[in-house]
Amino acid sequence: MGIVPDRYIRIVESPPESGWTGRHAVELYVRTYTTMLQSSGDIQIESLVQAHMRMGSVLHPLASQPQSDMGALLYAVRRLPDAISRCRKVVMGQSPQGFRAVLGADILSWQLLKAPARRRRWYSDGNNTLGVLIASTSDIDDLVPTLVAYQIEWNKLHVSLQNVDLSDEQARMAAGASEDDWRRLHDAWGVGFDATLAAIATERPSLTVLVPATIQGRRRPQRVTVRSLSQPTRMGVSRAKTPPAAVTRPIRRSAFEPAMRVAPTGMSEM
Repeated sequence: MGIVPDRYIRIVESPPESGWTGRHAVELYVRTYTTMLQSSGDIQIESLVQAHMRMGSVLHPLASQPQSDMGALLYAVRRLPDAISRCRKVVMGQSPQGFRAVLGADILSWQLLKAPARRRRWYSDGNNTLGVLIASTSDIDDLVPTLVAYQIEWNKLHVSLQNVDLSDEQARMAAGASEDDWRRLHDAWGVGFDATLAAIATERPSLTVLVPATIQGRRRPQRVTVRSLSQPTRMGVSRAKTPPAAVTRPIRRSAFEPAMRVAPTGMSEM
């Protein structure tokens, strides 16, 4: 794993107290992980937590609060494969050849996985590494905030579930989840629900994201999609409706919407 320069970690851990909100905070967030990837090739997700909180995503409004944000957790869980609960490294690439150059492995021989709400092809090495094939750099802007939100909410649940009986009702009450949200989490994790909950109670993950240099070199640091209409309903709280069309879009689009957008109030959508 590459070493992230201290000056970049300081940017993320100590953003200015004022003057960086809304779109500016989103752009700072994007520039920060872009710079990290270009300088070292990988990112420790923990180093992005403070910038993620400062971004003020409307899809993760409780990011900086101690209570769990079940809407944000469900949003992330539905966009990641089940194996993310056992993963410690996520490698993104545009072709199997790129993975072979970085990992020295043929990911097409790994187990093929999928996420409930995304059509991306994920692969697991059967241990603690996931590979994901992406179409363009905009997919990085979708996946990085999703992974940060997932780790934030996992760690909140880890704290909530200490010294708690992991029976279904006791765990739900400790997590502060509504019955509807808990049922949705059951549906998302399926048969692995109990095992995932037990892993959350015992571990605090530290995810790392690695992106091959061939993708890093084609980044556009300040690409942010701007929406001018109403914000979509948060998943996990009520059924989400199709969001309105974006006023502006990236020059090169992938098949997936980015995970960060700027809402009309100046807050961002993850």
